[in-house]
Amino acid sequence: MVSSGVTPTSIRLVYAKGGDISDPADWSTLTITGEYNGRDFTLDCDFDSEVGKKDPIGAYDVTQYGDVEVTIYREESDWSNPYLYRAEFILAGVIYGLSIHSDSPEDIYAYLDMVLGESKGSEAPSGSILTDVLGFDVCRIEMEESSPYQYMWHYYVEVDGEDVCVAEQFGYDDPAAWSRDLDGDGVPELICNCTYGDGVQNIIVYRNNSSVIEEGRIRWSYYSEKFGWTNVGEVGVHSLPVERYDPERSIFTATDYYTNGYDNPVTVEFDDGLDPFDFLPFKHLP
Repeated sequence: MVSSGVTPTSIRLVYAKGGDISDPADWSTLTITGEYNGRDFTLDCDFDSEVGKKDPIGAYDVTQYGDVEVTIYREESDWSNPYLYRAEFILAGVIYGLSIHSDSPEDIYAYLDMVLGESKGSEAPSGSILTDVLGFDVCRIEMEESSPYQYMWHYYVEVDGEDVCVAEQFGYDDPAAWSRDLDGDGVPELICNCTYGDGVQNIIVYRNNSSVIEEGRIRWSYYSEKFGWTNVGEVGVHSLPVERYDPERSIFTATDYYTNGYDNPVTVEFDDGLDPFDFLPFKHLP
């Protein structure tokens, strides 16, 4: 699992007392720290088959590299880089934990490509991979820079042997999307927090409605009916609330900066399934 360009800085091996250091069967743990592409990394290897991976609930992402499922976690960091990304997977009975400090999730995927990249002759699609999206086993994400520091993420699935885009998302940092079953029908929706170039932040929910992919947005009348916000959308962009989905609490939030001004905003929370959303058939942007 060593690639060109990797510079190990330390290696620590723990093995059974009285065991043979040259025999991996006697090894307990192996930790390698090093540098690759200007980033420090740590690779933990646990040879104890009785130890399991973390619960994927609360994971940042679950991706697939061939037959290997990888669970990625993101934690706030005290380092100069704001996050610690940790990828966990099992390969040939060994539990691996690959971690880096970074300000971008792209780095952990680049390292996973180095460690678990498909063989040269593989026909596997490029891009990050998600599972269990809109009822499809595998969903591939491709990123496009639509303007400086503004990105668009395209979500592709395979239908009848062809790649089909089933969702699109906009933002500046990373694809903040979660697969959740909001209506209890057993098929998860895809919830996307989007940020546009004009500063508007809203939620898009994609659903698989009898094999028709639809995208839904919170209707403005919902805010009037539920919270008495009659100003939403009446005087342009600045009257639109800031919409976000909170994956840790599984709720939607909306913040109104218009009524009382930016010094005294009002934030509401709601969990009404798909009721707040109006849906239309999804059309992939060219």
